[in-house]
Amino acid sequence: MNKSQSCNYCWELLDLKSNPPIKLICNEHIVCNHCLKTINNLAYKIICPLCLEKDPPVIIEDKRSISEIVPSEEASRKLISYETYICNPHKTSAIGYCKKDNAFFCSICETNHQGHDIIKNLNKVESEISHNLLQVCEEKRFVYKNLSEGSKSIANSQTDKVNSLKGLENRLNESLRKLEGIIKEERGNSEKIAEYYKSFSVRPVTNIKDMADYMRYHDLLVLADQSKIEESRKRLENIKSKLEELLEY
Repeated sequence: MNKSQSCNYCWELLDLKSNPPIKLICNEHIVCNHCLKTINNLAYKIICPLCLEKDPPVIIEDKRSISEIVPSEEASRKLISYETYICNPHKTSAIGYCKKDNAFFCSICETNHQGHDIIKNLNKVESEISHNLLQVCEEKRFVYKNLSEGSKSIANSQTDKVNSLKGLENRLNESLRKLEGIIKEERGNSEKIAEYYKSFSVRPVTNIKDMADYMRYHDLLVLADQSKIEESRKRLENIKSKLEELLEY
């Protein structure tokens, strides 16, 4: 990969569409859009981690090639040196960093930061920034590596849910078919029971067997109550309708 066409922060290959470059205000360094968000979240709010400029970055919107936009590799690898730490109010070399005010200070304005959380060892600031850079790059590589696997896992999970719902729909349809068969069978039984019950109105009950048959068929007639069967069928139809709505969603 040509370093002159990569992000100065994570060294990932730049692309005007998928990973657009952003030129920092220092006009020397280019970062990708993903890294700009990371840089803005650093403890010291330093927009350019290489030359410590704090002004807002300039988003590159022209359609030039990456090689025309990105500075040379030599400029990209510019190291932080002691002279890079500048006190903005006095434009002189800084002697410390104030965490509360998020600013470097020189010997002239040192008294303004008394009582604040300050760092006099500027090498420590550099060390923390470098550590954050390495940590972020490693996390970014890990995220990109697992992104495709995560997407595949989500897709498989959604497929499993759809298959599960379809299986439930098939079971409901089977239950409906069985219920319709029961209704049809019970209607036939009801007709037979009605005919048998009617026969008792034209002939007397002469023995215990006739009485037992009468009571048995009478109980079957009660159990075959059509309204209860229809109520069960409607409940299953309602469940099926809701399931179809879920599948369409």
